[in-house]
Amino acid sequence: MNRINFLSLFTICYCLGIYLAKLIHISVLFLYASTWLLLVISFIFIKLEKAIYSFLILAVSLGAIFLSNTYILPYPHIRNFTFYKSEPVILQGVVINSPCKISNFSSFILSVQKLIWAERVYRVCGKVMVKVFRAEDISYADCLILEGRLYRPYRIKNKNLSYCNYLENQGIYSILTVSKNKRIRRLKGKNGVSYLRYLTYRVRSKLSDILFRNLKSTRAGVLSAMVLGERGRIPSQLRRLFIQTGTMHILAISGLHVGIIAFMLDILFRFIGLNRGIRYSIIIFLLLFYCFLVGIRPSVVRAAIMADILLIGSLLKREIRISNSIALSGMIILMVNPRQLFDVGFQLSFISVISIIYLSPIINRLLNALMITHRRVPRVFTNILHFGINALSISVGAWLGTSFLIAYYFRIVSPVGILTNIVVIPYLSLVIASGFSLLVIGLTFPFLSSIFALPAELALVFLIQIIRLFSRFPGAYFYL
Repeated sequence: MNRINFLSLFTICYCLGIYLAKLIHISVLFLYASTWLLLVISFIFIKLEKAIYSFLILAVSLGAIFLSNTYILPYPHIRNFTFYKSEPVILQGVVINSPCKISNFSSFILSVQKLIWAERVYRVCGKVMVKVFRAEDISYADCLILEGRLYRPYRIKNKNLSYCNYLENQGIYSILTVSKNKRIRRLKGKNGVSYLRYLTYRVRSKLSDILFRNLKSTRAGVLSAMVLGERGRIPSQLRRLFIQTGTMHILAISGLHVGIIAFMLDILFRFIGLNRGIRYSIIIFLLLFYCFLVGIRPSVVRAAIMADILLIGSLLKREIRISNSIALSGMIILMVNPRQLFDVGFQLSFISVISIIYLSPIINRLLNALMITHRRVPRVFTNILHFGINALSISVGAWLGTSFLIAYYFRIVSPVGILTNIVVIPYLSLVIASGFSLLVIGLTFPFLSSIFALPAELALVFLIQIIRLFSRFPGAYFYL
């Protein structure tokens, strides 16, 4: 069995172990014992051909044990002090994400340190989703004392995509609601936050300010989602249009976005005069920093790992198999957080890439077989036809791969998504390029921001109009 098959099979078996552990609760001690036993057997028979099966069984055990460990919480975890019935409490903790702020509402994740309940003080740990029912100027790494009602999110039966499951996949089991008349106290200092994460937050806040200062709020919200991963400031009506036209994926940073960034950086460093080794080394580092900048989302991590593997392979003059990079990026994400396997964003991110790689070539061959081009047709028309077939193959492949998941989770089918993506995906390169140009100029030469904001504004206006146009097609979408 060659390396590509082994790495892919090992990853699949690891995912299988995670899924089985989710369905069947197995004793952690049994999993530890069986994993060590399989590990010893694998190394004893490492030179035998049949040892491959023990390694694959080992992958199943590792997946199960990694997921099971995420369910083991220490006694002072805030979940053990939270009940389904809301209770008035006081919490002290540190904000560990970029707060979402709209007109009369703010939300953020709090890493809790103290709980005051029934006039008793408890040392606690864990994360809480905080919802403040008023506009509040809260920033990452702020140390706060909050008073509100603490409860567990309710589980909704017969719901494939629930807010409760979404929070649990992030390790959040509690919600704190703070009414508009409750005061929020701030403590001095930035406790419990790494310098790197604080630095990336400050950079992201600066970049976000550049967008919202130079663009209309609606367009700035869309561009901020595409380049900075901040999707909380897109109007709900506009978000619905993206869902209906099957283009919601362009708002999530993915391989396309990372590829455009890497291409722009390569052009910039070529212009400066750097050789290939230095160029690629700097791009690899900047892509890793970009992962931290946008919040280490699975789609970004996958795209950055795949891009870095391709760049490293080019530096070492080694052939890189795309299936290896997909398997490796998936393993890294799931080893850090096995619960990502059940996250809809993770599933859509990987299935769309796998569909494009394996389904698109089949569709391309079928379409080429159906198309009969006369020899006397000018070559330019033949090239245009082949370009259209390639674009259609990619769009259909991605749509076929993800449509079942979208229908299952969101109860919507968007046939118009095939046509919309053919138009939108090539155009997206222009939108992202103009957006990053605005950010770079805004950081280096702020007095020129208004000049570079004009093409970005126009590109976003056309993008939104294209989405609106396709959403009005007859039979563009229908709900299940």
